[in-house]
Amino acid sequence: QAFLSQHIGDLENLEAYTHFQKTIGHLERIFETTPELVVHDLHPRYLSTEWAKAQSSVTTLGVQHHHAHLAACMAENKLSAPVIGLIMDGTGYGTDGTIWGGEVLVGDYAKALRFAHFEPMPLPGGDAAIKAPWRIAVSYLYKAFGETMPDLRLLQENDALPIIEMVRRKINSLMTSSLGRLFDAVATLSGGRPTIRYEGQAAIEFMQKADGLDVPPFDFDIIQAQGSRQLPVSQLIRGVAEAVKNGEPISRLSSRFHRTLIDLFKKIANEARQETGIRDVVLSGGVFQNMILFEGLIPALEKEGFRVFTHREVPTNDGGLSLGQVLIGREYLATRYEGVIS
Repeated sequence: QAFLSQHIGDLENLEAYTHFQKTIGHLERIFETTPELVVHDLHPRYLSTEWAKAQSSVTTLGVQHHHAHLAACMAENKLSAPVIGLIMDGTGYGTDGTIWGGEVLVGDYAKALRFAHFEPMPLPGGDAAIKAPWRIAVSYLYKAFGETMPDLRLLQENDALPIIEMVRRKINSLMTSSLGRLFDAVATLSGGRPTIRYEGQAAIEFMQKADGLDVPPFDFDIIQAQGSRQLPVSQLIRGVAEAVKNGEPISRLSSRFHRTLIDLFKKIANEARQETGIRDVVLSGGVFQNMILFEGLIPALEKEGFRVFTHREVPTNDGGLSLGQVLIGREYLATRYEGVIS
């Protein structure tokens, strides 16, 4: 059995961090147990990671964020055989030190192969860009077009040149494969808000603008680059920019983008099945709180002959991550753990 605590929140908040520590002590007392292993996220600067590593009397294990998402969905659905995982969110520390967030994994609790991922793009200013998605849009436009960027309203209304220079000179520009950040870029490029009050606001409002899925997708090709499959970002940005120049309304742009993601995920899932023979797909990560994507993708995959598993009781976002972490920890104690192969 696995017992999850109540939601605690962002540990950067002192009150939440204190509550986090008290909750651990409370669970140890009521279950009359002490941990044999403490599992934490791979991110070296998370407060939860620092807390775990400070527990000198117990073994600790760092687990890759998206592997934990995959394991959480497997556990909730009582799966044991390897699955294809479409794991889509905003931020997760990768085994290569970059920020992941648009991952296609193939694996189980013991190990996972990074089968494909979104094309890595620069995130100028790191966390500052998350609060100002216009920065992400400018960065992605520059990477997609180079010096021939189209003269869009987004560039006219914001101070784009410093952002372009940061990306050009690779100054404070972490690389990310995040679908959450791609949503931010496309939302702002399509006419959505340039700054936000909370993470995901631009993407949520962009989703709400969609008017059905009976629209043509943007062109896309899965890329073979650096020894792995990459889901296109630059190509999608060029398609969206062209549609914006042609005057397509934000409602149609949103519908087309969602349609494209569904078709793209269907194609990469088929490639994974052809290579592995696996037909079970798990969906996890905060992006799948997007009901248009979620409700459109499931029947599209099922029509292709996949069995699709999702979260029903455990949150699909990071609120459910600990369940996956503890199941991976069990594999580690059984000496079966191999981690993520990228």
